[in-house]
Amino acid sequence: AALAVATSPENAFEADAGVWTQDAGTLALTVSSDGLLRNTTYILSFWLRNPASEQPGVVVTLSGVVDAGDSDDALGVAQTGAFHSPVLSAAMTSANESRLSVDDSAAPLTIFAPAFVVRGVGQSTPLIDASNILSVTLQSNCDLEGGTTLTLAGLVATQTETGTLAVSSNPAESCLASGAWNQSGGTLVVTAASGGLLRNAT
Repeated sequence: AALAVATSPENAFEADAGVWTQDAGTLALTVSSDGLLRNTTYILSFWLRNPASEQPGVVVTLSGVVDAGDSDDALGVAQTGAFHSPVLSAAMTSANESRLSVDDSAAPLTIFAPAFVVRGVGQSTPLIDASNILSVTLQSNCDLEGGTTLTLAGLVATQTETGTLAVSSNPAESCLASGAWNQSGGTLVVTAASGGLLRNAT
């Protein structure tokens, strides 16, 4: 299947796309007519959807075939496209920066599952008919970006009608100031504010 690519400098590869083979995990690209110049750095980026389960990073290799030009054979007959030179396969250097505050997670296809390593809940009063403040304590194993939604479920048999509930957070403004409450389902959906939720912060 064709896979769109973005390059800097622009238009380094034909059609700004490559041929993606999922089973083999390969992306084949054809250099544009301008070629790739010596001592020029080219940056290529493209989208892939990550696997559905955790895995360590993979080793990415690079190889190629260089068009070495046209030539005539001993009889003077043009041998168009007959001469090619291989670029031998070699392992690429993987990035070692952190992503979402997780060490070495910039290496390609290093995949982990976000989770809450601390997840506590309590209340202010057990008395019937009382107004009750529920407090939730969370700590994640990675940064969670702003706009992340969190769902608290199992809060059944309350007298609070479906609607918007006020929410306070500490640190201040970690979450938006209100959440979507569903009485019959016993669920409250809250949204992380623009600053997100930081790894190892309670």
